[in-house]
Amino acid sequence: MQTNLNGHPDKYGVTATVRIPADLKRELSDEAAVRGISFAQYGASILMGSHKRAAEQSTQVDLLLRERRQLQEQAAKQKQRLEAQIQHIARLEQTIKKLKSQAPVQRETDKLILSKLQQNRHILEQFLAGSTTGVTISQAALGNAGFDVRYATTTVQYQGKQYICVYDVCYCQEGDMVFIDILDPRTLC
Repeated sequence: MQTNLNGHPDKYGVTATVRIPADLKRELSDEAAVRGISFAQYGASILMGSHKRAAEQSTQVDLLLRERRQLQEQAAKQKQRLEAQIQHIARLEQTIKKLKSQAPVQRETDKLILSKLQQNRHILEQFLAGSTTGVTISQAALGNAGFDVRYATTTVQYQGKQYICVYDVCYCQEGDMVFIDILDPRTLC
């Protein structure tokens, strides 16, 4: 059985011919009669409803695709941030590894510096040997005792002269002579 839907070519732009089995046609005719409309009107309303549902589903699919695209973009940005953080962590780990490898050398250097400072202080104290007013000695005598002028803790100005201190024992160079005294550099600054 063939049914022509020629009534609305302006709506769809073409004339539609639909083949409908006889039992389905009876069922649809009965439903149309219950609604009080013609079979053609009922068929057109079914097509319009289908078209409307398809349009709604198409809109939903578009929204879901747009949301998917946004989520993919967000995931890509998060991936970039994570990769940047991973690279930063890798650089930090390299720095830590480098510092750890340098730490024993630094500890040895620190030990050497502390040893030299203690040695210099001990030499200066030996020259003081209980003097309360300070002592004057030659630079050569200080050098011969093993004093290393490269190691000191503080330099201060006191009574118009520059004193170089190794902890609390300070010395002032005057020509080729050295004046040694116990001073507290913290109170002189």
